[in-house]
Amino acid sequence: MTDNTAPHATDRRSEDPILLQCREWINDLLTDPKLLRLDKKLRSSNLFSILGASHRELWHSAFLKWVLDPQTGLGLGAYPLECFLRALPLCGGNAGLALGERMSLQWISETAPRFQFACEFSHQDLQSKRANMGRARIDIFGEALSGDPNHDTPDDERTVLARIIIENKVKASETGDQTEAYHEWAEKQHGITRCKNSLDVFVFLSPFRVPGPKCEQFVVMTYQDLHEYVLRRVRSHPGLAPEAAFLLDHYALNLALPIAVTGNRPMANTHEDMCREVYEAHQEVLDLIYSVVMAGKGGAPSSNSRRTSRSYSVNITDIVEVGGQLTLQKKDGTQVHALVQKDGSIDVVGDQSLTGLTVSAAATKLLERSANGWREWKAIDKEGAVRPLSDLRDAYVLSQSAESDDVP
Repeated sequence: MTDNTAPHATDRRSEDPILLQCREWINDLLTDPKLLRLDKKLRSSNLFSILGASHRELWHSAFLKWVLDPQTGLGLGAYPLECFLRALPLCGGNAGLALGERMSLQWISETAPRFQFACEFSHQDLQSKRANMGRARIDIFGEALSGDPNHDTPDDERTVLARIIIENKVKASETGDQTEAYHEWAEKQHGITRCKNSLDVFVFLSPFRVPGPKCEQFVVMTYQDLHEYVLRRVRSHPGLAPEAAFLLDHYALNLALPIAVTGNRPMANTHEDMCREVYEAHQEVLDLIYSVVMAGKGGAPSSNSRRTSRSYSVNITDIVEVGGQLTLQKKDGTQVHALVQKDGSIDVVGDQSLTGLTVSAAATKLLERSANGWREWKAIDKEGAVRPLSDLRDAYVLSQSAESDDVP
């Protein structure tokens, strides 16, 4: 006799709890608003890419001149330039450290407002030493002069206090002897309308630290440094005009676009904070994904990913006895209890609709948001302390690793 009855839906208790946990964590990741906001940012168009200027050095130089020049309409005076100068010693290298010894905070605050900038600066004495290179041009050139910046001072009474020379590279390395030619020209200017203690600041701005400049006097500043130490701080200034904030936001989006000739690496990761938030909320599943990808490429997974892959093989019954009690605190402060079942699921005490669930599924329903149950649920360890399940799981994995290392 044929059984024509419809098959029953699979009981959640009969599913592999580890596989079920993986599915729920991946679903939590893909539906997390933080990840969705990041994805939206990465897909957004920006003004620079629309104009076809995503990776053109001249456009970047013009924009940065606008940001750094105290005389422009950014509305913050010398604040962006002060951030820039204070950042140079933080970029590392002997040139940056030497520069930091000469630029005191007082010198920066007194000198920065005097600077005026130009792009594609050229001088009759600024020549390349290599044949057929012709007259060289400095991408971004700034000069601070003595005298009262708020009143006209006769040119013959003004001397150069400081100069900033920025060689900007986006998709190419240094051409010829550019940095050496700039440094040689600047050295020749000493004693010519310059005060005794004048300072030259040489900066090599590039998406990557390697290859660097040929002249060792140049401080290497990456676009990541520029974003973290300058642009992001300018963007958060309370006095920033709305139209300037709009342009800075679009420029940050543009910096995050990949450059084809550099292996699709971006000029800077301007979404690092958002990426970190997503990673911290979903570290287990992201570490596992990374481990699988690296294994497929023949690479060595990180210690975090190796630990996470072992963590996925841990059942809750490995760290809490069957019938053991778990505790979760809701956002209003009330505590909810659950009991561990033999199959690795949990039953929430007092709620028959919340039975046979994984710890993450139960936590998500109780907290009404995407939740990592291993972090939200707590249990009592062997010493009587109340700890998150993730801590108990990590301790268990470490103990198992130590035991396996002891086996000959």
